[in-house]
Amino acid sequence: MTWTQSFCSHRVAGGGRAFGLLLLCLAACLVVGSAAAQDRYIAFGDSVTEAKGFDDTCESDCGYPRRLRNRLAADGMPAQVVNFGLGGERTPEGLTRLAEVLAETNAGVGDALLLMEGTNDVSRPDLVDPETTIFNLSEMGRQAELLGVEVIHATLIPRYPEALVDSENVATALLGRDIRDMAFSEDRHLVDPFIVFSAQPDLYTTYYSDPDFFDPVGHPNADGFGLLAQTFFDALTDRDTVTPALGFAEPADGAVGISSLARIRIRVYDFGAGINPATATMTVNGSPVVVDVSNGGEDWLDIVHQPLTPLPTNVNVVIRVSDLASPVNSLRTRATSFTVVPGGPDLCIPGEQTLCIDHRPGDRRFRITMGWSTAIDGGQSGQATVTPLASLGFASGGLLSFFPGTPEVLIKVLDACTFNERFWVFGAPTTTLGFELVVEDLFAKAQGASEQRYKYTVVNVDGQTATAFSDTDAFDTCPFNQ
Repeated sequence: MTWTQSFCSHRVAGGGRAFGLLLLCLAACLVVGSAAAQDRYIAFGDSVTEAKGFDDTCESDCGYPRRLRNRLAADGMPAQVVNFGLGGERTPEGLTRLAEVLAETNAGVGDALLLMEGTNDVSRPDLVDPETTIFNLSEMGRQAELLGVEVIHATLIPRYPEALVDSENVATALLGRDIRDMAFSEDRHLVDPFIVFSAQPDLYTTYYSDPDFFDPVGHPNADGFGLLAQTFFDALTDRDTVTPALGFAEPADGAVGISSLARIRIRVYDFGAGINPATATMTVNGSPVVVDVSNGGEDWLDIVHQPLTPLPTNVNVVIRVSDLASPVNSLRTRATSFTVVPGGPDLCIPGEQTLCIDHRPGDRRFRITMGWSTAIDGGQSGQATVTPLASLGFASGGLLSFFPGTPEVLIKVLDACTFNERFWVFGAPTTTLGFELVVEDLFAKAQGASEQRYKYTVVNVDGQTATAFSDTDAFDTCPFNQ
């Protein structure tokens, strides 16, 4: 299956796109041949695309676009690849300029936009934050798609070790994660130079320019532009040579003050052959941990670990996963590192008789238990068993039962801190048995709140029909948010 066909298949199957774009995609799927069946590629970006002053093989028509055009032609797939790179440009300026380029070139169906920009945003985080960069890149893609242009995002190449800003590529790597997340959510294709370049031995001595003037970012040399062109060529023609790549992480890389029993979730993408979920593993501080793996097809998966004992103060998470390509591409990488809050709360440990409700994903802030009793049949009592509803998409609620197969109480905890500065507790009992239902805010408890504030109790007298409760003043504990 060609890239054009497989990409269109993904779009059609994914749904949710505007009908006009769906028709354009279906039309593209009828094209026989590879991705190079596009009439024209518009290479748009900053100096890494423009290549002026760094590619010593030419005076004009430089960089990866010329090499990509030649590589496509050599493979029997002629296509225009036009260079619209502009040195020094940040994405706010690029957003304005792209509209001009699309109009100037009369871009439309049959064209594709190769969009690789943002390294100058990284250089000036005081002017452009990562959220703005992602918004601008997404909006550039939207502009192009409105004209029927296919959009192909690209991550950035690593920055030179002597770069004035982000010399260790922390921000550039995180921006790469954000670009992958955005490309996936917008149902667009992605080329991943960051992964390809980062895997090269002697990267900077072999593939980077050493110009006469000071280079504050780091640009490819002729060999580097060749590698960049090959990276685009492989992706556009279904040659999967790239490992799966990281998306978002929870807790985020570098986070501090995290709960000691916080859930760890790592998103992994593969924009090529797909991911093999059976290969996914995780270690925490070097020790293997039990993980759950969920995936929505072959494009992505989440590797999730829910600790049942408190995490150490400093947490380093490493994941391994392989794709479905032949030969296989395997990823082993540090996925996130974070710091657990000292003396953190004794958070809820889920169990047969303990329901844990999140405030933020994985924090297990609220603990719910319920004891019951009745005079029926000479007297009986016990602890209710619980059924979390998170697996059905209802993370804020659950069911409690006295006897197998018979739900007695539906309960939910809602965050209304921005509405009336309270957490709400709603419940719907269907019983005449006596019970005492207890909801505890363990964050507030850990931070010294009185029992009256962190503990909420509902009691029903045996023999009376329990009534529904909807308390919008249940917890005055919003100030204790972590």
